[in-house]
Amino acid sequence: EALHRGAPLPLRHVDLSNNALRALPSHFGDTFARLTRLCLRHNGLTQLPVSFLLLTGLASLDISCNKFTRLLDAD
Repeated sequence: EALHRGAPLPLRHVDLSNNALRALPSHFGDTFARLTRLCLRHNGLTQLPVSFLLLTGLASLDISCNKFTRLLDAD
């Protein structure tokens, strides 16, 4: 949970591939709401937080080579 909380970061492109990530923080979509490209390939992700739905500007998303059991954590 070390990611910034508050106003969205002004980032447009983020590459978090090959980082052995197992989960994203629940506020990921709030923090990175301005993204247009996101690469999460080659991690250990099993689901995405519901806040991911806030990433409405995404034009490119790569979630290949993960361990998804479901896409959104609706719990």
